[in-house]
Amino acid sequence: MTPNSRVLLAYATRHGATAGVAEGIAGALRPLGLVVEVHPAAEVIDLAPYGAVILGSPVYMGKWLPEALRFLKRHREGLRGLPVAFFTVGMMLRDKPEAGQREHEDAIRRARQAVPEVEPLATGMFVGALDKRKLALPLRWLMTLMRAEEGDFRDAEAIRRWAEGLADKFLVGVDRVDSSGSNS
Repeated sequence: MTPNSRVLLAYATRHGATAGVAEGIAGALRPLGLVVEVHPAAEVIDLAPYGAVILGSPVYMGKWLPEALRFLKRHREGLRGLPVAFFTVGMMLRDKPEAGQREHEDAIRRARQAVPEVEPLATGMFVGALDKRKLALPLRWLMTLMRAEEGDFRDAEAIRRWAEGLADKFLVGVDRVDSSGSNS
């Protein structure tokens, strides 16, 4: 990593669960000396200010959201020279853990195939949240028919542990910034 402790945490989300996971990751990284900026992937224009990038997407129907894939393709050259990590979010990890893990691994594999020059140094998979009121009516009916359990199933401790492990990888050779904003 360059001596830049600024990390971009870009995400795609439909109903807010992935944004919440992104904020959880950022909240775990900041006390460890990283300056983390959290932005929707579609709004990111330039990677130049950052020394590392974390990209997250929910997995729907076995795929990342288009915004996350567009981010990868649009920034492929800039990502090539940076430490990169991916994370995914989805309810299938809770409802059918083994099948969910395979589905998320396949989604990450497909994203990597789309932009093979970007090699993540870490990947994380997290359970999301389901609030049927946030869903479009047809999807709400489907979730009701499937008897999908509503609730926030995000595991803050799992998110924190993953972020802390990631920080160790990102911070090799980096000047850490303490909570007062000065380098240490």
